[in-house]
Amino acid sequence: MLQIQVDRGQGCVDLAYDTTPSYTDPHPFPATFTTWKYRAIWRVGDSQVGFWSAEMGIAVGGKLVPNFHLQH
Repeated sequence: MLQIQVDRGQGCVDLAYDTTPSYTDPHPFPATFTTWKYRAIWRVGDSQVGFWSAEMGIAVGGKLVPNFHLQH
């Protein structure tokens, strides 16, 4: 099982204990642009195994404003 944590600017907190690939964070996107950081560690039963992964930052939120126009 994988223990997944997220840091949305106030430190890491548990997000999920998951056994399937491609976990999707159900938290709504913020109105302003920010970066959420994720990390994970393997678990066997109630024990962590190994070391925490490196954090991965994901840009989320804000209003997407395209700087180009598609032409037909």
